[in-house]
Amino acid sequence: MANQWNPNMSPYRQDRSSCIPVLLIIFVLTLGIGGGIYFFVNNVMNEAFESSITQVSSQMETAVVGGSGANEPAIAGSVLYSSTQLAYDRNGDERNELLVQITSNNKYSMALLDGADGKPIWQTELGSESYELVALDKYVAVIKERDFRLFNSQDGTFGWQTRLTDRLQSNPPMVFIADDLLVIQTYDNILTAYELKTGSQRWQKTLEASYASDLVRLGDELCGTERDAESLEFVVCYALKTGEQRQAIQLNNDWTEQVEWIADPLNNDGILRLQSDPEPITLSAIGLDQQQRWSVELDEAFYYSFRGSEQRFANSSDSLAIGAEQHIAIITAERKVVMYSLTDYALTPLGFDNDVLYVSAVKQRGTNTVSILAINAQTAELIWRLDDLGESHEWSGSGKIQGVVVPGEGMIFGWLDPEIDDLVRVQLLKRQDGTVGWSFQQQMFIGQVPVLTRTGNALLIQTSDGLAMTNLRTGESLWTLTR
Repeated sequence: MANQWNPNMSPYRQDRSSCIPVLLIIFVLTLGIGGGIYFFVNNVMNEAFESSITQVSSQMETAVVGGSGANEPAIAGSVLYSSTQLAYDRNGDERNELLVQITSNNKYSMALLDGADGKPIWQTELGSESYELVALDKYVAVIKERDFRLFNSQDGTFGWQTRLTDRLQSNPPMVFIADDLLVIQTYDNILTAYELKTGSQRWQKTLEASYASDLVRLGDELCGTERDAESLEFVVCYALKTGEQRQAIQLNNDWTEQVEWIADPLNNDGILRLQSDPEPITLSAIGLDQQQRWSVELDEAFYYSFRGSEQRFANSSDSLAIGAEQHIAIITAERKVVMYSLTDYALTPLGFDNDVLYVSAVKQRGTNTVSILAINAQTAELIWRLDDLGESHEWSGSGKIQGVVVPGEGMIFGWLDPEIDDLVRVQLLKRQDGTVGWSFQQQMFIGQVPVLTRTGNALLIQTSDGLAMTNLRTGESLWTLTR
């Protein structure tokens, strides 16, 4: 009976060892090895992603253009995008080159990028510290405290260096080129002229005023405000070539602080003087020959428009617009004043496009939302108005709302998307009706209002994450350089 076959028994089961433990061991080992491979690959991919170039997309209306990594220039190091500035057009293609500062392995360098394709033309090492760079036509000034070095921006070669009498006034940089001279103003109120080719000192002048921070260039002279022994106020100018001083314009007839002036944006050889004492408030254009070119009367609110932090100006070749609180005054080519007002909004003129003036309006009650307006520059009549385009900080950051005029087409604006974190949007608003001509967008690591700069027929868009060069009229992406 022991050898009788049982039809319910699997064949030879009683003589075969179980495979289940072996299979379980193989399964566990497979999971472990697979998990290790996944963890390794995932980390490598994450690191590669974090260090890879972020693709920037440019879209025109609803069609996406560009976004390919093929147009990314090769840079040896990480670009400090906040230091980017336009340099001179070295090859005559009507597109300025770009000066950037680069860091790599705790070393700093500077590079000149071709404005047409973003590729480096040259790269020059600077040292173990970051420096302040100033693009000066065919030269680059490299500054650290009192140390000053000058380089040739054609090939990045070193020219000469000197030790300044004090730190350079740098906001804006008080460095000027006049023929074969480089003139520098330092914080100790000294003007010094150096020969461009050799660095030899040509002349030096100590200014009379205790702190002449308001020097502006008018033609071949530097001009600033000084008072004489009788407390009369003058605009005093110094010849850039010789340092010779001359009294140019007397601002007042007796002591008063209610006189403000700026360099005349319509003429590089004169000033605009706003005088509120005696009344009425008068804006006058005065040449350095002390001859008055024109004069108009303005509302009292415009007096504060001339103070440094309050200045709101825009100009064309023959017209001037001034913003003050809820008012815009347009001084036409015929020297007629036309006014536009919008209650409860702070108005700032942004730019002229022939007979159209673009204006930003920030709501002053409740949420500070932004509106963009286009008005007739001859009559101050409203052409179109776009409301509730986001809050003020999304359009201006810590500065002012910025726009770039595209003649005959409209105006380009850049801001942070109010609904999508850290997304930058740049759009051309059409001159005729304010509709969108083209759009560009970029996702950033940390959102920052973009800086827009026109260079020839292109637009440079600077963000905290990189640079993008686009066609000014179509928005087509030409090249990008991003984190």
